[in-house]
Amino acid sequence: MNDDEDTGFLDSFFMRIMAGVVIVVCVGILAFLNREKLIAQSVEEPPGLNPDFVKCRDIRVAQVDKLLADGIIKQDRYEVFRNRAIEACTGQFPPQL
Repeated sequence: MNDDEDTGFLDSFFMRIMAGVVIVVCVGILAFLNREKLIAQSVEEPPGLNPDFVKCRDIRVAQVDKLLADGIIKQDRYEVFRNRAIEACTGQFPPQL
């Protein structure tokens, strides 16, 4: 082919520019549709534990630990007593929503 020969319409400079514009628009659309994933949004911190619950839980668990240390309860029953102590505190001081 001769360099002086006119290239086809699809091979012209104008169509190459248009192809670039189409690519930029497509990337922009993809970025817009996935903006939640691309932009770090501030995540609201969950509310902390109720301080009264924490205090109650610590006291009750310490009491159960003392029962275990004194030999009043056996190791196999320790988890049951500990869970019941935590449930009692949860009943007194429900989670803050």
